[in-house]
Amino acid sequence: MHRLILFFLLFILGTSTIHSQTSESQQKEIERYKEKLEEEMDRFIQEFVASLEVDDFQKHIIKQKLYSYYDAKQELYQAQLESYVLKEKLAELDRTHFADLNDICTEETIQKVQDAVQHPQEQIKKNKKNKRKRKKANN
Repeated sequence: MHRLILFFLLFILGTSTIHSQTSESQQKEIERYKEKLEEEMDRFIQEFVASLEVDDFQKHIIKQKLYSYYDAKQELYQAQLESYVLKEKLAELDRTHFADLNDICTEETIQKVQDAVQHPQEQIKKNKKNKRKRKKANN
């Protein structure tokens, strides 16, 4: 009987240590993934804004709006809303977040920003193609 109790006690202690180590490693992995995503987002925004043909002031404002857009979007995802509520909130964010740019940018520039936000992978591909063209032209 004592052996059985001792076995269960050691088993529980052993598995709790393994569980805590696993959750710590998972937490570290999540943090690394978040950092990587943030770096990629920074790179995307920098390259996209640099590709726009607007003045420095407009670039600065667009950059700020893009960062605040992604922050707001992340907050919505972290709020763990019902799927239909989340879709509505995201659609509202897409419609209204860049409305302030109407005062300082052309309609074409605003459309480029919204397209980049809606389809970031396509924008990344365009930026890569443009980089290749610039490299070839410089050589």
